[in-house]
Amino acid sequence: MTTSPLPHRTGRRAAPSRSWAALFYLVYFAAFGALNPYLNLHFRNIGMPTDHIGFLAALPMVMVLFANPLWGALSDIFSIAHRLLPLTMLMSLLFSRLLAQAHTFPALIIAMLLYSFCLSPIVPLADYAVLSMLGEDRYDYGKFRIWGAVGYALSAALGGGFV
Repeated sequence: MTTSPLPHRTGRRAAPSRSWAALFYLVYFAAFGALNPYLNLHFRNIGMPTDHIGFLAALPMVMVLFANPLWGALSDIFSIAHRLLPLTMLMSLLFSRLLAQAHTFPALIIAMLLYSFCLSPIVPLADYAVLSMLGEDRYDYGKFRIWGAVGYALSAALGGGFV
């Protein structure tokens, strides 16, 4: 009787390495920290008056109220949480480019709404994925999420030197 050097496959995919969760939080929040704290300065630099800047800055907070329940319903109804995370990340990246190219107030409103709509579910979807991956070890969540704080702090601090 010979034994195979490969383990028997059950048809299930192997669980991703937990280090990916920490890396995701580090990179995602580093990107977020490099962009979002400086959006108001960008708006000022392209000539927006302060009342317009305040309005634009409030849009993401308002969008979360509407977007997250919609994204959550789509995720639950169609069981597509694992597909929504990369989709919303890609779409927010594309709309951040649109945000950088817009220079009129109406164009900035549209770009900010689209960007915020796609950005708002990313952290909840990522948290869901990480907690699902952790399973019984869900109490270890903080060990992974802390890397988001590290990424944000480093990139926001370093990004300030470029403004």
